[in-house]
Amino acid sequence: MFHKNLICFVFLVLHLLGRSESLLTAVATPSQLNIGLSNSLDVRCYYQPSHGSPSALVSLIIGRSNNGTAFDDLASVNVFSGQKVFTSEGVTATSAINNNGESYLNLHWDFPGEFASGNYECSAQGPDDVGHNIVITNTTSVSYSKPDQDVLLVKIREMDALLKRLQDTISELRYNNSAEDIRLAASIYNVEQCCIANTKKTDDILLLDNVRDNTYRALLWNLQPQFISYNLNNKYLISKGIFQSVQDAEKLCNAFNSHLVEINCPEEYNLVSSWLQNTTDINYVYTGVTKVGNQWMYRNSNRPVDYFNWADSEPKTGAENDCMFMEVTMNWQMSSYKCASPSPIHALCEVE
Repeated sequence: MFHKNLICFVFLVLHLLGRSESLLTAVATPSQLNIGLSNSLDVRCYYQPSHGSPSALVSLIIGRSNNGTAFDDLASVNVFSGQKVFTSEGVTATSAINNNGESYLNLHWDFPGEFASGNYECSAQGPDDVGHNIVITNTTSVSYSKPDQDVLLVKIREMDALLKRLQDTISELRYNNSAEDIRLAASIYNVEQCCIANTKKTDDILLLDNVRDNTYRALLWNLQPQFISYNLNNKYLISKGIFQSVQDAEKLCNAFNSHLVEINCPEEYNLVSSWLQNTTDINYVYTGVTKVGNQWMYRNSNRPVDYFNWADSEPKTGAENDCMFMEVTMNWQMSSYKCASPSPIHALCEVE
């Protein structure tokens, strides 16, 4: 009798799982990344309750497998603990659990790289009408490709067209002497100069077919960094793209006639950290400070650092922790880590 009841219970659970499979949908947009050219990636789980599904949804989880075996959790939403993100890839998560309608968990990447490719698994969990736990899953996948020379040439032509539109806008603004228009013209002029510089590098770009320098391609498609604030006679820019070494982040700043930020006083630190605290999609930024021997030095001005605001237990010991970062988990205080980081990090640039 016990074995008969067990077999019936297993059959019931399998039947419920079969009835519920179509209730959970996993979608990746786009399903194939064009490295260096794809602006974004969204992986979304939709859950719609119906007969045979958990009577009350408890959680949604998105995991990813890059090797075809185990899935590593990237983010979850839970009725008890809310939304959590477990990756440092600069992912933006949005979610909702609604037991009277559709529930969802969405992950968004800006300028995703190869790291974002792989198989994604969505799982939904909750009890059935008698209290047994039910887990249903669905999967989707994201592949990637690298652009060839023809694709890069098309993008360069698009940049030329953008440059022409910017030049026309500048010509129109010359007829208006208001302060706002003058400042806007100056900003457009800076973007224009960057476009000109990158357009002149067409021959260099054609050589990338063999080198596959994705970092340089990232520079081409980060032409409009986010504006932070004017203060202390400085202007600050935050990159939309992400980098895995301080050298690559510095290249982007240099392309905009700037350098990685060098914080010199409490007023400047308060200005920068206050802005960062109000962001929602940035977790780490590079600063322009490197350790040389036992001395922390500003990379651009090549002089000893004269202001610190280290987080607790910082700076770390060890020769490998030779670059200064600011990160959200440290309440945007200063921290130390490897200059070549395994995690993608935004560049915080300073225009003096």
